[in-house]
Amino acid sequence: MKFTLQARPIQEKHTIIPTVAPEEAVLQIQISDTVSLQTDPEIYKSAKDETLVIQQDDQVYWLVGLGKNPGNKEASNILRKFVQGKAKKFQSGFQLNLNHCGSQNSDSQFVCALLRGIQWGFFDTKQLSPLWNVDYLPDIEVGCNLDGIDIDAFESIAEEAQHVVESQMKASQIVNAPGNFKYPELWTDFFQNWLRLPGVDLHILNPHEIEKRKMDALMAVGRASQYPPHCIVASYTPDTYTKSIGLVGKGITFDTGGISIKNSNNLHFMKCDMGGAAAVAGAFESIAIAGLPVQVHLVIPIAENVINGDAYKPGDVIGSHAGKSIEIIDTDAEGRLILADGLSYMNAEFKPDFMLDLATLTGSVVTTLGYEAAGIFTQSEELLKLLHQAASISGEKVWQLPLWDEYKDDLHSDVADIRNFSGKPIAGAITAAKFLEAFTNDHPAWAHLDIAGVAFKESEFGKMKNATGWGVHFLYEFAKLVAQEAE
Repeated sequence: MKFTLQARPIQEKHTIIPTVAPEEAVLQIQISDTVSLQTDPEIYKSAKDETLVIQQDDQVYWLVGLGKNPGNKEASNILRKFVQGKAKKFQSGFQLNLNHCGSQNSDSQFVCALLRGIQWGFFDTKQLSPLWNVDYLPDIEVGCNLDGIDIDAFESIAEEAQHVVESQMKASQIVNAPGNFKYPELWTDFFQNWLRLPGVDLHILNPHEIEKRKMDALMAVGRASQYPPHCIVASYTPDTYTKSIGLVGKGITFDTGGISIKNSNNLHFMKCDMGGAAAVAGAFESIAIAGLPVQVHLVIPIAENVINGDAYKPGDVIGSHAGKSIEIIDTDAEGRLILADGLSYMNAEFKPDFMLDLATLTGSVVTTLGYEAAGIFTQSEELLKLLHQAASISGEKVWQLPLWDEYKDDLHSDVADIRNFSGKPIAGAITAAKFLEAFTNDHPAWAHLDIAGVAFKESEFGKMKNATGWGVHFLYEFAKLVAQEAE
């Protein structure tokens, strides 16, 4: 998608005017040099999601109400919903008038949120294949009218908004795609096309290399599929940096539950079980494109969890990259197995200053936090502070859950070093995080984010559950904060 934003008016029929509700009853809107509008609440009061269309000669002006004191995420979603409903009208280009957002006009994060929302409006959930053809959106030219604008500053904001949204769209497209469009081998082609960027070193570990590195947990999960497991390993190294980040994402392309097979209700949604992989890959791309001065390593273990005569079974004891033996209690607790190998490999090979993993890991976190926030688990106060800061900027909510050692006993095994599932109907997200912690080699700044409730959910942007792109913007802002802290 070539979404060309320029800090000057253009000659297009349509103008979109986001408006924040004023404190007084009357709203005075200067639509153009020759057209102004004075409304009272009986006509238009700029309430949330309220719209008003005005036609003047051959020009069409679309007023979109943002309500009073809208947050960045809320304003972005309002514009996304508006544009999505009228996308065909705006595909030839349009003018954006940002002069009626009150004091927030000068807030670069707010302006950035509006731009992201407008771009999201053109996202098509039906675009499935080929996965690497991600530039399917139309070329759109947008002229911006914002009084007193610093053109260089605006262009910088617009460019940042564009590449972050495009990475989110790509991540969402992957999650929305059905399992037959994204089996593990296909991902090798996709990632080689997606992440071949300046400063990026990319390597695909095939099944032979996975076995050679003793990533036995990953092999166990994926060995029943006709499409064997792979592992994506990439590093972005800028010219100058002082800190490094390791990102690990759960890449289960489809999850039947294995021998511990899932109930058939909503099983078709298990195409979403690589939301963590998509999020870290999208963040990695946006960080590399922006050229942020922080080194980022990426490890994405990829497998399809299905059943055949060679499937791993409850009661089996398997190995792992970390050298720990694992007793399998439930084959539907497979995500933590491949992440265990991913985390161990990341720490051993790269030793990043900060290590994060993202995964659609447990239904337990959905029961706890619903569909509004990701569960976050970490022992590092420094890391937690940075993650909360990043979440406040991106609008993607996180909530800390405990990692107390009292939960370790739930993973005791008499026949192995650890078991993969507690077997209890309580504290599932916490015991999953405790399992992962055992494979971090006591990394001092590791965090696990369980994004099962936020990566794929019902929303106002579709009639079924669909991908949100959660985590891409959040991790991008986290990387910016790490780079700033290191200065």
